[in-house]
Amino acid sequence: MITLSGNSKEILYLSSKDKHLAQVISSIGPISYAPHKDGYAFLVHEIIEQMLSVKAGAKIYARLKVLCGGRITIKAVGKLSAKQIKSIGTSKAKVGYIQALTKALKTKELGLPSLRKLDDDDVIKALTSIRGLGIWSAKMYLIFVLNRNDVLPYEDAAFLQSYEWLYKTKDRSKEAVKKKCKKWKPYSSIAARYLYRALDEGLTKEEFHLVRQRRSYQMTREERSWHPAFIKYMNFIIHHPNYKGLKIEKKADGSYKWLAPAESEVGQQRIEWCKKKARELGIPIRPGVYADVMLAIHPTKKKICQTCGKEMSLYYHYPNRQFLKTLNKVFNSSFTECDHISYIYDALIAMGVNKKDIATFLIAKGDLSIDPIAASKEEIIDSLEFACRKGGKKCLGPGAMSNFPDRFDGFHSYNRCCRSSQDKGRSKENLKSYAQDRRAYEYWSDGNIHAANQFMGSQFFSNISADHIGPISLGFIHDSRFLQPMKSNDNSSKRDRLQLSDIKKIIAIEDLTHIDSMSWYSKKIWKFIKAHYLSNKDKIKGQYRDALKQNMSNYMFILWSIMEKCKSKGQNFLVKALLSPNFHYFEYSYEFNEHGEIVATSPRHITGRNRDEINRYVRIALSSVYDYHKKENRQRPQALTKGEQISLENLCQDINSNRSTSSVKTKLIALMISIQDRIVNSL
Repeated sequence: MITLSGNSKEILYLSSKDKHLAQVISSIGPISYAPHKDGYAFLVHEIIEQMLSVKAGAKIYARLKVLCGGRITIKAVGKLSAKQIKSIGTSKAKVGYIQALTKALKTKELGLPSLRKLDDDDVIKALTSIRGLGIWSAKMYLIFVLNRNDVLPYEDAAFLQSYEWLYKTKDRSKEAVKKKCKKWKPYSSIAARYLYRALDEGLTKEEFHLVRQRRSYQMTREERSWHPAFIKYMNFIIHHPNYKGLKIEKKADGSYKWLAPAESEVGQQRIEWCKKKARELGIPIRPGVYADVMLAIHPTKKKICQTCGKEMSLYYHYPNRQFLKTLNKVFNSSFTECDHISYIYDALIAMGVNKKDIATFLIAKGDLSIDPIAASKEEIIDSLEFACRKGGKKCLGPGAMSNFPDRFDGFHSYNRCCRSSQDKGRSKENLKSYAQDRRAYEYWSDGNIHAANQFMGSQFFSNISADHIGPISLGFIHDSRFLQPMKSNDNSSKRDRLQLSDIKKIIAIEDLTHIDSMSWYSKKIWKFIKAHYLSNKDKIKGQYRDALKQNMSNYMFILWSIMEKCKSKGQNFLVKALLSPNFHYFEYSYEFNEHGEIVATSPRHITGRNRDEINRYVRIALSSVYDYHKKENRQRPQALTKGEQISLENLCQDINSNRSTSSVKTKLIALMISIQDRIVNSL
């Protein structure tokens, strides 16, 4: 497996030579790939795919694979008749090409292993001597099989599509492409790989805008780049129907002028538009009207930061400095000014603080007339937010300050995360180590996460903390039925310990409820422990606990690897395969008995500020994996064998090749079973 990151010499070189390509590289990030090992199967695939879509070519290739008994080899194809090959959907000409290639290799007219010793031109000459293999096929072989670094595939339609997008040109002639891309040498293939990735990840669906260094007339006059996510956000807002008629001009290069000073002609036109919109919405024309209107019409109520690309709420959902100082002191926490108040509330619950204490603190700070015992989390947060946004309270502030008409959307281009220093991004957002890890454990465990969090904040724990009987850091599920009261001063000391008394409690609950207490990725180890713990009590706190902890570390590393190596495709896979089955839990509110069993379920009342809860669940789950991976000096880092690493690489290749979610999930499950079997065998 080859990985190219920002520090790779190839990437540093290309980024220094081509500012357009540098922006694409920055958007996509590190890439990993492995050269194809089977040159014959690759060439057969290229012949089949000639003049076809990727999807159509893949279907025909899959049919040929079936005809060959599961693997396309010279011997297997050589046994097929022309009629058999044509029956899978290939043309008569392509049947001849496949047979010509097969014959050339059988008769040693062409030797694929010997191609590795030839230079690029001689490889092309050798391959194109075979009927049906042209320069395009030869170049694909050079790039994807022989891993040659300086091949410019200007014959390839997919490459040219990205090329036209990147440079905003319709001239795809050989001469024009060679001249424009001459700067890529000696890493033309690497540049091409990034253009292929841009197409695969959907970047080419949006118009490319080169991020130039700009000067802000109202901020410090330092030069800054605009984050690709912010540019995408701009295009979304500009073309959204809510902003129809709001004045915005275009520059000579076709990009939009997002900024317009209030005293300018465009700024004055924006002001008049906003006043008209206020009258349409019934918002009084008075101080603050611009902020009210632009918040009311904003389609998502969340804004992307121009500097770091972070998304933040436009409501007053983030703690201001003095309020934050008091909150961290009272609860012995380490939250930051960029932590959403809803996350802070949930994290305090997870840290063992009882719901009544949190509610009492927030209600007192906002001078709210709410019962701390009867009020829900949503009611408290909504009331505190309104008190700060419209009532003059200073506890919370917005993710981005109002700035209309200067900014088209009505809000400062940089968010709260980058307000004090434009290049710090997330540098202020470090939480305590265990709090970060716990978030990862909760969001990637099995169980009804919404019911568990609701139960932890319920009246049953109004005067005492709640904690998991089986630690989620060891793979146990996050579910209301496996929670128990615990004194808050015992909470941190227990953490991920495995104790005999708790094992007995867990098994008793399993027997009573018929619910597995362990998440899917650790079930085999748990099954082994249940079968042997009574005769090996001395191993519970040591070997058994360490086995579960090691398995959890391996699992978190696998999640990170999928996200890192497969980027957006990896994230989409994890959401579909592992997170989406939990989405329906958020549609309901629950009532419990003292055992955490759900005794009543009712559809939730959805407000403007909680309807995005599923998206927030996904965002936190994905970011928690990166946060977990960032921790250095972890006592028990991942420990995959070479074979397991190869299986993981193959899994990632399947994701990048757009294999079905179900098939890749099956491989992921098989990998975790294999890892658990190895761990169990060591006990």
